[in-house]
Amino acid sequence: MPNNCLNSYLRTKGRIPANSNQQQICDIETAAVLDVSNSQNIAVVTGFGHENERSDNDLKLNASATLKQGVLKLMPHATCRDFTNQWGTDLTQRMVCAPSANDTVGIDACRGDSGGPLIRELYDENTRKSCWIQMGIVSWGYGCGKKTTVNGVNSFRPGIFTKLPLFMAWVNQTMEAN
Repeated sequence: MPNNCLNSYLRTKGRIPANSNQQQICDIETAAVLDVSNSQNIAVVTGFGHENERSDNDLKLNASATLKQGVLKLMPHATCRDFTNQWGTDLTQRMVCAPSANDTVGIDACRGDSGGPLIRELYDENTRKSCWIQMGIVSWGYGCGKKTTVNGVNSFRPGIFTKLPLFMAWVNQTMEAN
């Protein structure tokens, strides 16, 4: 497992009861058979993290009391690299970027959301079925949905997520061994 990724899994003793406010995500291997070429590049991040950006010196625990979600737009890797280059950080192929999908400042993962899911709905036009997959894990970012300018274009700073599908063989092997 590379050291520039964020992965963690829990094994439960039994099934977690479902309710109308939650649903199980599809297995990534199952979801891979769905056609992603016609899907929108929209994803959803959820978490109990801070609702506003904090300075590194501010150690107060200001987590949200309720689960929050934000709609993000997946960003091409080359575009995201323009952001990370200006920050002096490296963007690897194991990472995916996603800034706010609308014109609202602050829609992003924030401090305290690390390890949370980035999910995406995939739709198969042939079967007319959709499936939610977890495509990423909240890793890091600069600010919480702040506006910025890169190469003369106004945009939101993207959140950086670990690409979960790249690690599924390791996840399955580790879960089976333990």
